Amino acid sequence: MEEFKAKFEGDVFNRLQLFNEELVKWNRKFSFTSIPEHLIFKRLIAPSAWLGNYLSGQTSQDIVDFGTGFGIPGIPMLIADNSNKYLLIDSHTKKTEFMRHILRSNILINKDLCRIQQARVEEGLWSSPASILVCRAAGKMEEIATLFQGKMAKGAVAYFFKGDNTRVELKKLYSKYPNASHEIIEVPEFFGNLRIIRLTGAFY
Repeated sequence: MEEFKAKFEGDVFNRLQLFNEELVKWNRKFSFTSIPEHLIFKRLIAPSAWLGNYLSGQTSQDIVDFGTGFGIPGIPMLIADNSNKYLLIDSHTKKTEFMRHILRSNILINKDLCRIQQARVEEGLWSSPASILVCRAAGKMEEIATLFQGKMAKGAVAYFFKGDNTRVELKKLYSKYPNASHEIIEVPEFFGNLRIIRLTGAFY
């Protein structure tokens, strides 16, 4: 955990903890996740914030979080990243209500960097294609890449949160997108078997 906390400046870590507290409260009422309360920060919030920090400070880009649910990974990413713009997409009413509640609170720094959309991707959402896609639990990599063809900028990058066994998924992905390539981003050891996969060459 100390390695994780050292990544952040100012009160970012405190705001991540505030988000955790709000998520736990809402989860007791609406059962957003079955992950035990004492593990929500470690399994959901910390890895998301780590990726946000990883992407911060780069040239300002538009990031789409597809199937964000109750704001994972998008909201912790936004708390840790004050340079990129985020579009958080989910079709579930209560989950989007929770995200809007967070957006109205004092947890985030710059609310102008975040948009929340309750919709299905098929409906079409952007006036201009985004350059980064993030996805935690909305489907297989090949399925997501196919769904977002024509919705991402040419040469866009995708980041997928996966377990340590992705061989079958990657095989299907490369069978459809042979010019794609991936790398596994190094993350802190306390994330356990979590892998963050960076995918390039799938959007054209």
